Amino acid sequence: MPTGGAYGKLGDRYEGFWMVFCMLDVMTEKAEYIRLEKPGEDAFEFFVRQGNRTKCYQVKRQITSRGHWPLSVLEDNKNHVLSDFWKALKDPNIDCVFTSTEAAGELKTLAYLAESSISFEEFQKKCLNKTEKYLNKTWSKNFQILCEKSKCSEKEAYEGLKRVDVETVAENFLVDTIKYRIAPLVEGDPQSIRCELAELALEKIHQELTAYDIWNYLTVERKYQRREWHKDPHVLVAVEKINDTYLYRFEHENIAGEIITRDEVSIVVDKLTSQDSKNRGVLLTGEAGVGKSGVIGQVLKELKNRPLPILAFRIDSCLQPTQSPDDLGEQLRLPSSPSIVLAGVAQKRDCVLIIDQVDAVSQASGRNPDFFECIRRIIKQAETFPNIRLLVACRKFDVDNDSRIRDLTGEKGIVETVSINKLAHTTVKEICSKLGLDAPRLSQKQLDLLSIPLHLSLLAETIEDKTIDILSFKTAKDLFDLFCQRKRDKLRERLGYSIQKEWKQVIDALSEYMSEQQTLSAPKTTVRGFEDTVNFMVSEHILTIDNKRISFFHESFFDYAFADNFSASGTNLLSFLTSDEQHLFRRAQVRQILLHERDNDFELYLDYLKELLTSSDIRFHIKELALALLIKLENPRQEEWEIIAPLVDDSYPLKNKVWQIFYSVSWFKLLDSLNIIHDWLNSGDEELIDRLNNLLSIIQRQLPDRVAKIVEPYIGVSDAWQKRLIILVHRADISAGRGFFELFLRLIDEGILDEVKDPITLKSDFWNLIYSLPKKHPDWSCETISHYLNRRLIISLANNQLNPFDSRNGTIPNSQFAKRIFMDSAKNSPEAFVENVLPFMIQVMELTADKENDVPWKDAVWQHRIYGSSSTDTDAILEAMETALSNLAAEQPEIFA
Repeated sequence: MPTGGAYGKLGDRYEGFWMVFCMLDVMTEKAEYIRLEKPGEDAFEFFVRQGNRTKCYQVKRQITSRGHWPLSVLEDNKNHVLSDFWKALKDPNIDCVFTSTEAAGELKTLAYLAESSISFEEFQKKCLNKTEKYLNKTWSKNFQILCEKSKCSEKEAYEGLKRVDVETVAENFLVDTIKYRIAPLVEGDPQSIRCELAELALEKIHQELTAYDIWNYLTVERKYQRREWHKDPHVLVAVEKINDTYLYRFEHENIAGEIITRDEVSIVVDKLTSQDSKNRGVLLTGEAGVGKSGVIGQVLKELKNRPLPILAFRIDSCLQPTQSPDDLGEQLRLPSSPSIVLAGVAQKRDCVLIIDQVDAVSQASGRNPDFFECIRRIIKQAETFPNIRLLVACRKFDVDNDSRIRDLTGEKGIVETVSINKLAHTTVKEICSKLGLDAPRLSQKQLDLLSIPLHLSLLAETIEDKTIDILSFKTAKDLFDLFCQRKRDKLRERLGYSIQKEWKQVIDALSEYMSEQQTLSAPKTTVRGFEDTVNFMVSEHILTIDNKRISFFHESFFDYAFADNFSASGTNLLSFLTSDEQHLFRRAQVRQILLHERDNDFELYLDYLKELLTSSDIRFHIKELALALLIKLENPRQEEWEIIAPLVDDSYPLKNKVWQIFYSVSWFKLLDSLNIIHDWLNSGDEELIDRLNNLLSIIQRQLPDRVAKIVEPYIGVSDAWQKRLIILVHRADISAGRGFFELFLRLIDEGILDEVKDPITLKSDFWNLIYSLPKKHPDWSCETISHYLNRRLIISLANNQLNPFDSRNGTIPNSQFAKRIFMDSAKNSPEAFVENVLPFMIQVMELTADKENDVPWKDAVWQHRIYGSSSTDTDAILEAMETALSNLAAEQPEIFA
């Protein structure tokens, strides 16, 4: 067995893990061979051949004294990374990789700058301009250190950096990645196989190991079996059956005999199949019943036509809670975790893993939230395979109220959110007309209800009943009631007798079991003795049976059934909650009951709401659930406000959660209509007013003109209000509404924004406030330019300075944003630019003109000009005016007639 330095390298766990990781690249034919050290070579741990290129790896696990790898540490008395790299990089077919558990940010940044530059000259502009921004100075300094440490010229350093890769990977993540990559390749324990691969490398030190060498060692010498799931008919059939089971639910999801094609389908398909997508997949979200699963069904059919390998399953589809991905795979009758099996079936082809109904395991619902750990691990496994794309679906309420699900999105997330919209009212009317209904009779509230596809489907199921006025419904509960009655009537017509009693017993037994067991399915034994009734209900698509477990046709029906049963029982909600430990799974039940009673018995609902929010016997997570429910209300009422009004007080422990309710536009409108906003603004409570100002800055983007009217009376009232208005403007979308924009112009004219400063840099730069305005509303941008310039001129004249651009005591400072804003405004709205800015320019010219000489007189601002340059705002204004006038001459010559 080798000894000394070579053995010491393999003794380092982290280096050994990286070596095995690269051996897996060889096994999957991403690389041709791997070699540990070359005779007489000790600069690199190992070498990997890919095509006509060789990657040389330096792997360093140990923690440095700084906690990271600056350039000064990469090359010192102990480490020689930089000199070793640039010695190797003299060969144009060599790439160098530095990998560690700790970041080498300076080297990584320089490598990125070099790789993203198309030439050395461009790289110099990015990196070596020492007179520009602070970052440029830092990069320039680091680049000089690199050249010095590597003992190479700037050009050689640049060329080498383009072939340098820096990987920062935690050891645990690396180990997990190896385990997940081994699983679809070889039968057996991944940890044991990892050790076998390390042992092989140890025995074959200094030798090139090809895919044949590694596979021959594992399968012939060590007797492991190669996994070839992409050729295994049992696995392929299992995957196809899972997909068919998922799609089966959508066979009857038509309304008026048609499948409603959703606009979101093409968006999702594009994101899943685009090679340019920054994310690994999509999170579909929307409110209950809006059609998330239906969209996925249409997406799945589209992807199958591509064709792409797909694996689609629902978390609520009769799966038993587990934290093991392999156990979940076994429940699906797969040989391993869904991610691992899909990777094995797809091989190197692009593929899609679909996970529906993630809300079934959210903390917000409280139903088996620990089950989410299993889903998180499945998603983590999928990340290991770059060819796997993800499509995940979850109710918006659960996304908003479960940080674990939200973490899947955002800057550090792996999926991009796509929201499912409600159906347009025109679509609802068209479908209702096809159903033979009198669509013009539908009220606005009914149209809103039916814009949820589930509700529209419920209505469609009831049209055959001629004994009732179908369009008399007012709430979602009414639609469920009509639906159930129609289904019971149809079964009575088929069977010749009523099963209403048995129906209720089956519904109650299933909903009680699912509620107590925190699941969305129940074993068939739950309704033993009612087998015929269950079969009849399955035939009418009320229930579904899969793997000897029963579930309702939609999660919303379970919500309705449980809450309806609870309401009929006469049980008091507070007594129900205080009778046990109020575990997380009670959250879903409380939400169901509150929504049900809000439609069914509003007074009882108000009693429940008040008790939940104020009783000391109710745990915080239940109170938070009630507040979260209020946030989502589209039609809050005064009675609900009267319950939460006392909770705005500082003494209420969830005061901040209460304030979040008011960030909803519907709630803000309610408070505004009740004059609550007005009363708060005039309360004299400075802390309350400041908090309300923050609220206004959020609401401004949805209700810009209303916010403008609310704050306009407070212009010039006090210094405190001046600061509040500046904060409001800084956070505002100036382009959101004309009313707010006119308020903005008034604030300019009255001097409120004279000393406006960026809240982050604390530097005065007015133009940053309208950075996006020239593209959204270029004519408004031209107005802003005029108001600002004329305001600064007024200030300048008040100080006896005729030239507002004077370098010593002028009132218009140069800005890094001004040139772009002037030019974009002039290009996009040339007529408005001339109308608004030219009068200012003429006035300044007249004020600063030297009239002692003969005409044409020269002014102090634009008498000199260096062509091809606009280094100052005065140059930028003149260049923009030239552009506007030339565009007008070309496009609207009649203006000059």
